[in-house]
Amino acid sequence: MALPRQISGYPTQIGPIESHTVQIAELNLDSRFYLSSNAKLSAVSALPFAYDGMAFAWNKTMLQALGYSTEADADDLPVAFNTWEEIFALSNTWSPNRPTYKGSPINIVFPMSVGEPWSGYSSVTAAGWSIFATGQATQPGFDDPAFLHGLEFIKAAHDAKISVEADGTTTPGLTAGWRWDPVLNAQSAPFGLVGTWMDIIGATTKGKYDLQISPMPTWQGNRLRPFVKVKVFVVNKSSPYPSAAAELLRLLYTTSGMQAMVDNSTYVPSLRSGATIAPDYSAAPVTQQLGKAFLQGNPEPVMLTFPNNPGKSGIDVYTNIGLNLFYQDVWDGVKTPAQAQMEIVAAAEQYILTNNQ
Repeated sequence: MALPRQISGYPTQIGPIESHTVQIAELNLDSRFYLSSNAKLSAVSALPFAYDGMAFAWNKTMLQALGYSTEADADDLPVAFNTWEEIFALSNTWSPNRPTYKGSPINIVFPMSVGEPWSGYSSVTAAGWSIFATGQATQPGFDDPAFLHGLEFIKAAHDAKISVEADGTTTPGLTAGWRWDPVLNAQSAPFGLVGTWMDIIGATTKGKYDLQISPMPTWQGNRLRPFVKVKVFVVNKSSPYPSAAAELLRLLYTTSGMQAMVDNSTYVPSLRSGATIAPDYSAAPVTQQLGKAFLQGNPEPVMLTFPNNPGKSGIDVYTNIGLNLFYQDVWDGVKTPAQAQMEIVAAAEQYILTNNQ
């Protein structure tokens, strides 16, 4: 049996999972991640085991020190800032005179990434858009009006001055790339994203502050949704002990199996809300908050492939057409959202034409 991993491409050496374990998984795993992990497979051969991705985070200690209410809503978001309209309003309020925290001015409210499109994906979901909504790798959906509104969200964030330099000028798109680590390790902003690979507990313990993790705030009533992957278990067709592999999987997909994972690792169980095999998270609140947040993310469609070139993943349309350049241009005001959308559609069409053969 293989260790948890992320499926990439079209698997040819994995076999079907034993039916009883599949039934337990179907009852307890989130259906979107379960189905996306087994897309293109003739039988259930990949069982999601742990989430892998980024979730929204807010510095409760910082907000309290600045005099803001940190009462949380049902989604673990601060009631005072559970929409982007409220966060943008906060940023505009701070714009003339940035407050200080621990002796430093807070120049960044949220370090939106326009230079690194994977973590910046959530921005273009701001009006409900998701890539490959039709389930076809040749139809990324960049021509959807909702994608245009996502680009408009990037422009709105820029105009709200959610990230400025020391001199007060808005952070250039060229440098607005991966800036999430300082949010965790240096408390550079009250809001940000954190990933499953980050040492969240270590950083907050060292920094002596309370970081809360939640789904993302809404914009015009729509929740932003980051990409979320899942690590999966698969069984090698050539396994010399298939019955042993089946038994191990059966043990893992139990309450005690999930509890062992939570107690002995930083893995976040990929369970649906209300799962009957859910572990006790009382000693792992960060794991619990991450799991709750990931349920409102978008599964990264890694199994979608081009119909005429099954060795080519559809998600490459998103990562390989230079979206960061378009996002930066919208952020900097070089292109309007409508102009950027038109050029993105053309770039995607050309990429698909070249690679789907």
